Amino acid sequence: EVPVRPGGTYLLAVWGRCRDLRDGDLRLHLHIHRADGTLSADSPMRGTGTGIQDTTDWTLLSGTFTMPADAARISLHLTTEGQGTLWHDGALAVEVVPAVPATWEARPLPQDAPLAVRPVNPLIKVFPDEPVGPSAPPVLDLAGNEYEPLQLAVRSGRACRLRITAEPPRGPGGAVLPPPEIHVVGYVPVDYPTNYYRDDNPEWYRKIPHTSPGCDGFPGMWPDPLLPRAELDLPAQETHAVWVTFFAPSGAAPGEYRGTVRLLEAGSGSSEAAAEVPYTLRVRGFSLPPTTRFKAIYDVRLGPGSADWPGGLDAWYRPLASLMARYRLCPDVVRPMPRFRLEDGRVTADFTAFDEAARWYFDEMQFPHSYTPWDLYLFGWGHPPKTAWGEPPYPGDYPYEGADRARLRPEFQRMYQQALRLFWDHVKAKGWADRFVLYISDEPFFREEHIIKQMQALCEMIHEVDPAIPVYCSTWHHVPDWDRSLDVWGIGHYGVVPVDEMAAIRASGKRIWFTTDGQMCLDTPYCAVERLLPYYCFRYGAEAYEFWGVAWTTYDPYRYGWHAYISQSDKPGNRYWVRYPNGDGFLIYPGKPIGLDEPIPTVRLAQAREGVEDYEYLVMLREAIARGKAAGQDVAEGEAALRAAEELVSIPNAGGRYSTKILPDPDAVPRARRAVAEALE
Repeated sequence: EVPVRPGGTYLLAVWGRCRDLRDGDLRLHLHIHRADGTLSADSPMRGTGTGIQDTTDWTLLSGTFTMPADAARISLHLTTEGQGTLWHDGALAVEVVPAVPATWEARPLPQDAPLAVRPVNPLIKVFPDEPVGPSAPPVLDLAGNEYEPLQLAVRSGRACRLRITAEPPRGPGGAVLPPPEIHVVGYVPVDYPTNYYRDDNPEWYRKIPHTSPGCDGFPGMWPDPLLPRAELDLPAQETHAVWVTFFAPSGAAPGEYRGTVRLLEAGSGSSEAAAEVPYTLRVRGFSLPPTTRFKAIYDVRLGPGSADWPGGLDAWYRPLASLMARYRLCPDVVRPMPRFRLEDGRVTADFTAFDEAARWYFDEMQFPHSYTPWDLYLFGWGHPPKTAWGEPPYPGDYPYEGADRARLRPEFQRMYQQALRLFWDHVKAKGWADRFVLYISDEPFFREEHIIKQMQALCEMIHEVDPAIPVYCSTWHHVPDWDRSLDVWGIGHYGVVPVDEMAAIRASGKRIWFTTDGQMCLDTPYCAVERLLPYYCFRYGAEAYEFWGVAWTTYDPYRYGWHAYISQSDKPGNRYWVRYPNGDGFLIYPGKPIGLDEPIPTVRLAQAREGVEDYEYLVMLREAIARGKAAGQDVAEGEAALRAAEELVSIPNAGGRYSTKILPDPDAVPRARRAVAEALE
């Protein structure tokens, strides 16, 4: 135990390593005690974040923690729920003065210096205090039916308004590609680096984060929204980013295309450009498939900040889904959903609006997936199932204390199964059944015996309707007690399930998705996880990844790049406040705060599209290798390129909030993709 003072900030750290640590990871935790030995009333048990597992060499587990008002002593704990061999060394607890980076100082440009412009890998975020040096003209690669962004960092010694133009790329035999899209990157403030921040104080307490961050970000202005405008108001001595996005139609003539991006100073009276950036596009001799095979699933929901989405989800669902289709992402569910009603003691369904929506969703938008209607979702975390058309799941009153969770009320089962059977029979008749997955539960408390039994009983009820109905659950972990219950496992991509265990799940005939809540925050220096998730899926056999929100805001996101504390309950009788990671749940901004009647994409959304397109490259190369082998051809180059692309990712890893750890070299991604393209050609 270590004495501490209230309000003091302490660095806690230990070196750890492990060998064959399975079914859990090694983490550093602290318990905060009052003077009388009891636990603090303010988040008394805290941890340093992601731990280590499997076989991992010496790794520093550390974090800083500010002590609550009733703190007197802390105790440090190395904890694991797994089995294996562990080592630790050099434990440290010391009071520190907390500090974070404020601003970086770049050499100022003279006021009369030429406008400085430099191409930057779009995986890398451009910050206002970055210097801009000279560089070679950009060369971009893309296939037919593919988008490819060019990011330019722009800096001036004086304030100016710039107008950006980009001529259509011209290539072999006079071929011309479509005019590129131009976006100016917007910057949003972040007050405190990302993590999940819990607060158990009453509603009227002021709530601010006071525990350690869980990302590689810092406070300041962060690039995120892609504003659909071709004018940039550039402050003096600041660097801002411009995106120019090219598209090559399917079947575009292969070869080199050229053009120029020009930046003209508005109001200068001169027709000469303040800067010109000549570019080259190499269009490859193949095209991506006409429909996206990969499933990158983002829930379309609006949060407490929905006033910025006038008309609510009914008004914005199709504009949001249409934008997602352009970015090769998939919504969670067909809307409007069927209208279920209880009539004369039976569940009925009206599919009129749903059928029209499903035809638009599957045929016009070409989305590859939908969950079954959210009416059929059953429970989350440690809660009992919701009622089914007025029928409670267990005898007695909510929360059904003492009820046998393995025995559902027959009346509950009958109502739920009536609704499910109506829906399932309908989509089978329409030929859509293979597109649907039933999402049963989010993050269930799988270590609690009553939740284990509850899940088993609910899955049995579903499979009584049709054993072919695929049941999905975002468990994060593998739960052997549910091997006979779940069909699609939603597990973490950073190593909570060992690689060999994932392979065993797939070998048993089950499917794997990666569940990714909390991973895509806006305050990471690189758009790493957004780009790499399809690589993780390809390498480790996951057929999809899913993320809980694409437009869920709590504040005006242009003014506040963080979330409000929201009230949340994870089990009956337990309610608390939580602030989600910065940018978590929204990769699309509302247009209203900036005077536009359209949803606004982000650099993160654009890199998610790039990742989905990269996945098509990998699948096409794998298929080409198989054909080549069957024909007796030498496929060594293709195998080497595919192996290098797969080795961009590994499990276990630090998780999506640590972009600089999971992607130490952002330039490795375009290099690997270029090698895959050359092997395909």
